Amino acid sequence: VLRIPVRKRDAWIFFLNYGSNREFLPHVPIPGLGYSYNPSDQLTAVITTGIVSVEYRPLEKLTLTALYVAVRTVDVRLTYQLFRPVRLWVGFDWTNERYLLADRADSDDRLFYYEKRVRAGAIIGLARQAFVDIAVGYSFDRFYFEGEDFDERDRNRIDVESGPFGA
Repeated sequence: VLRIPVRKRDAWIFFLNYGSNREFLPHVPIPGLGYSYNPSDQLTAVITTGIVSVEYRPLEKLTLTALYVAVRTVDVRLTYQLFRPVRLWVGFDWTNERYLLADRADSDDRLFYYEKRVRAGAIIGLARQAFVDIAVGYSFDRFYFEGEDFDERDRNRIDVESGPFGA
């Protein structure tokens, strides 16, 4: 990663991304270019090749954060500082995980897991760098499959029923 400052708060970002198990183009180094935009204490945005991150604070106690990572990772959260050290939040995320299975017949095959969740919770600060994050929510559109990439999501697919969760 190379960060080149521009003006007071902004910066160009150059990077090289390598992932042996990323969702797309595993084992292919991907060059990246981005821009970090910080016009005020209320707004921070980082827009790069494949990643967009935004933090917006319209009010002192209210923060909206959003993260998109190509191709299918989304995390959006609205947080309200009730009082120090308690923050309440609601959010949505679309996540995925990939695993290389031992003894797989095809060395390019992976086990994929996808899910979407709506959730709410509270973050309680215990000390300067310690906190507890309690969450409840509803998980849906969950499934596993085995294959080389997302295009094979209907091969060896296992759908998981939607349902509530706590963490």
